[in-house]
Amino acid sequence: SGLHDRINLNKTEKDRRMGKYQNMRSNSNNHHQQHKDEGERLWVCQLLARLFACPELHIPSSHKHYRNKITYNLPLDPQSNDEHYGLSVSLSPFAERHLNDVCQEIHEWAAKMDAEDMFREVMAKISRDGTILFRVTVLRKKNLNPQNQYDESNHDCENNETGDVKKVNPNEERNVAGGEDSADNAIVRTTTSGSDNSGWDRRTNQKRNRNKAAIMLEQYEDKWEDLKEPFVSHMTKNFPAIICICYNETTNHSRPTKEAPMHLLHGPDLHMTERTLSGNLPYIIGADTFCEVNHEVEKLQFDQKIEWINMHKRKYQGGIILCSGRDINSWGLGFGTMLDHPQGKKVFAEVVVVQHCPLVQRDALVNYARHEDKLKCTILHLQKEEMANGVANALEAAIGRQDRHHLDIPVVIVASGGRKGLNPSYIKMMKETRAIQCILYNSCSTKSLEKDMTDLMDGRNGYIIDEFRSYDFFGGTNHSASILRLIRRPKTLVIPIGPAGVGKSTMVRTIHEMNPDKYVTFQRDAVFASLRKKGLSMMRSKRICHDKLLDFLRGNASQNGNKNISTDRDDALVRIVDSTNGNIGARKLYIQENQPQLVILVELRLPSDDKDKILNMLLDRTRNRLKGGDANHPSFPDTVEAQKEKHQSILKGVEYPTRMEVVDNRMSGGGASSSAQRTVHLQCDPCDFKRLSALPFEIFLKCCTNIQFKEVTKLESKKSSFTVVQKK
Repeated sequence: SGLHDRINLNKTEKDRRMGKYQNMRSNSNNHHQQHKDEGERLWVCQLLARLFACPELHIPSSHKHYRNKITYNLPLDPQSNDEHYGLSVSLSPFAERHLNDVCQEIHEWAAKMDAEDMFREVMAKISRDGTILFRVTVLRKKNLNPQNQYDESNHDCENNETGDVKKVNPNEERNVAGGEDSADNAIVRTTTSGSDNSGWDRRTNQKRNRNKAAIMLEQYEDKWEDLKEPFVSHMTKNFPAIICICYNETTNHSRPTKEAPMHLLHGPDLHMTERTLSGNLPYIIGADTFCEVNHEVEKLQFDQKIEWINMHKRKYQGGIILCSGRDINSWGLGFGTMLDHPQGKKVFAEVVVVQHCPLVQRDALVNYARHEDKLKCTILHLQKEEMANGVANALEAAIGRQDRHHLDIPVVIVASGGRKGLNPSYIKMMKETRAIQCILYNSCSTKSLEKDMTDLMDGRNGYIIDEFRSYDFFGGTNHSASILRLIRRPKTLVIPIGPAGVGKSTMVRTIHEMNPDKYVTFQRDAVFASLRKKGLSMMRSKRICHDKLLDFLRGNASQNGNKNISTDRDDALVRIVDSTNGNIGARKLYIQENQPQLVILVELRLPSDDKDKILNMLLDRTRNRLKGGDANHPSFPDTVEAQKEKHQSILKGVEYPTRMEVVDNRMSGGGASSSAQRTVHLQCDPCDFKRLSALPFEIFLKCCTNIQFKEVTKLESKKSSFTVVQKK
């Protein structure tokens, strides 16, 4: 039943993806209501939901018989699956047909030999060239003490997508081989529903099942030693593609740990050989080492990463590539031997790989030693909490070995978030190491993706999403996979433009409160009012206020005592000037002093050319600033006549952005460092409250991704979808 719950037979592929998007948006809203203090994470969730909902960013793939690795409990469930799949036993319709045939043959052979209880589990892999490796877990009747080997970790299975811990009946052990994620194995299993198992006394159940295991083992007849050779002979005769058969042992039906010895039954070694998708280099994968489970999508993702690297290969030439995660063998060898053109030079001078899994580490030592003549690699085996310092030191050493100046040597990271996401210290290292220019991020869990993207896009050294692709890595299930290209956030200046009362300060305050460490503001009216309260003259207050504004734009922390302002002129904070900003010459000065790479002009203009109508509308909008009102504005007049005079004065001086101002990247004063400057012009009618309330999120999108969206509403369903307009 667990298998059927994950199959969407009645939905088209497009509807299924839109269902995922709607669920993500709903979950993000519920999440925000429960955790209002999480700030910008809600916006990150909405951004990711849009990305997953864009059909242009989705790469379709097979939904049946695509899995090149599968794990089953033995004996198999004798009940038939849905007739739609035509399977005689409880086998996954997602698994490659040959793997299902192998596993079913093991089940039937054991039954024929009257040894159904001999095998506890089978894991089978198939390589791209069609060779097969499988491992069985054998129940042995020796060292009978079930309590000693009972592995309690096998009874908590974390769901890859939701993170909920499901309690598994100890008689129905966890169906995950080699410590892999639950979604990576697509096993048929029965678990209790939900994560609330208040009626289940775990200790009592464990004791009861240990006793049952002991009774069963007393009655169990261990035939393994006599059946080894017939078993190997039978399987290799029926399946000539089998190159390796191995086994490990259990004495109590629990799954052996990673440290349990592996025994070779057939073949030269306890591994299979694959080849890199770039360079065709052979590399080994151990019997219980993690491997990707979808060859088709793995190639699609690899080719996409190659394309992204090639787009910027001149920038990365002679740099360092860092690979972290359980794919370090295929990634490091494949990307590390890339050439800038056929018969040309390698793109990357050195490779650094890091992994906490001892099985992956064991394979890496063999693989990189085998190809040491083709690339220079530093191999690190570190626990997650140790990775940040270890990797930082390895990168520093690798950069120091190059002939160029260390500031000119770029670092590209290829990382996998996994189901739990990256370690916070590792994310901090990626943000603080200035040489890192790009991250190619692999995700198989939307929950960990939301967490990691929120952290990676945060702070003065954060990243933005430059590219995105989604895949049906686990086709036919509710799990989505994606890859993202992250680049450093450009230094950004946001300039709201419009008269008093159109919502500039409210908009700025909303953005700032979402993430005060990332979105820093200069409130001109408040600074000016504080100077006047100190008894300074009008002219002196204006001059000091102007000097403080320039300090803010230049990145001097002394302005206004704001400790959140960076003193680094090259930081990537988002600075927002909260003022009327109606003078085009002043805007040019701001850009010249700040030297931003991204300028966002936010034009808030009332929808009328009638000056009297506009004046009345503004007076109505600033009514709460009158004496006795609740606005508590620091400097705006508090009488009707004074407000009217103030509005008229502001309206005379407001110069809204022209096409020339928007198009001209340098804006006639940006300086040399503004050559890469991009200007975005957002326009909003302050009377359109729906659009006005959505403006802070729209500014967030401009600051956090180079992908531009357009919302499309389906008339028949009245549901929203998104399409990519263009990529800046």
